[in-house]
Amino acid sequence: MRTRMLMVAPVLALGAAAILVPACRPKTAAPPWILAAPGGSQMAVSGRLGWLAQDPSFRKLLSQSPEAEQALEIFLQRAHIDPAKDQGRLTLHLLDAPDQTKPTRGFLLALDQFQDPKALQMALASSFPPEGTLHWNGRDCPLHVILDVDSPKLKAHLRALGDPDGRIWIGDLDTLTQVANGAFGPSAGLAKAAAWITPQAPLQGFLQPETLLQTWRKQVQDDLPVDLPKGIAYLVWSVTPPTEAGKPYEFELALSGEEAGIAQAAPWMQRLAAVAGSVQNGQAPPPEIQSGKEWVSLRMRLTGPQVEQVLGKLGQSFISLPGHAGGPKA
Repeated sequence: MRTRMLMVAPVLALGAAAILVPACRPKTAAPPWILAAPGGSQMAVSGRLGWLAQDPSFRKLLSQSPEAEQALEIFLQRAHIDPAKDQGRLTLHLLDAPDQTKPTRGFLLALDQFQDPKALQMALASSFPPEGTLHWNGRDCPLHVILDVDSPKLKAHLRALGDPDGRIWIGDLDTLTQVANGAFGPSAGLAKAAAWITPQAPLQGFLQPETLLQTWRKQVQDDLPVDLPKGIAYLVWSVTPPTEAGKPYEFELALSGEEAGIAQAAPWMQRLAAVAGSVQNGQAPPPEIQSGKEWVSLRMRLTGPQVEQVLGKLGQSFISLPGHAGGPKA
C-alpha cells in the first residue's frame, strides 16, 4: 500500500511551539493479544499483569463486574501467581457495554505471555474442578469452575478455559459461549491499525469508536472524542514508559476506517499531537504522523500527565501511569 507522509504546520500547545516533522518507520505485525482478540470485542486494554493489578484506575473499571474481579483474584491466588514478579500480560475485553443488571456479561479476561505457559495450564487443571468442554477456535477445550454466584439479584457462573495457544480465558459461561460461537482473530480494520503500534509496548488498547463509545456517550460524555471524524472503524493505542526517570513516555495511536474518515483524521491527529509541544526541548524527536488510504498513525513523546490527558480524551480514562495520579509503581 502506498504511504504518504503528512507535512504538519507549527502548532502552539501548552505555551510551547511544537513542530511536527514526519519520519518513516517500518510497519510491524499486530501484537499477539490483538491477533487472538475475539471477533466481538468492542474495546480492550492489555498490559503487564504487575502494572494493571496495581493500577487503581484499572481496578475501578474491572470492579464494574465485581464477580469477574473476584474470579481473577481467585485464579491468581490458587495458581500461585505473584503479579509483582511475573511479567505475564493481562487483557480485559469488553464485548458489550457494561450492564448493571448483568454485571458479568461482556467482561472477558485473558492471561498470556507468562514465563511458563505450560505451568499456567497445569495450575488451572490442578486447582479448579473441570466442567465439560467448549469448542474454542477449532478445538475442544476444557472448562474449569472458578466461581458460582447464586443470589436473588444475580446468578453467574464464572469459568476459565485454557486455549490451544496457552492462554487462559476467564469469564462467565454465557460470555465464553458467545465468544466460542463467534469469529476468532481481529477484523481486517483492527489488524491494519494494530500493525502501526509497537507489539512489545507494556500497555496497549483498542476500541471501536462508533459503536461502544456512542453507547456510553451519556455516561462519560466528558471523556469522549467528540470531534473524532465519522468513518473510523478502530482506534488502537500504546504506551511505553521511559527507562530513565524524568524522560518522556512514548505514546502511539493508529486509526483505521473508511478513506473519507481517514482523510479527516489527519488534521485531528495534528491537533492531538500539539500537546507534545511542552516536552520536546531536545529530549525526543518530534511527533511522527504517517498515513495510507485506510489508516493513519501518530507517534509522540509525552509526560505522564499528558498521556493520561490524551487517553481520557479518547475515552480511556481508566489507566494511571507509574508515578502519576495515584498510578502503580514503575
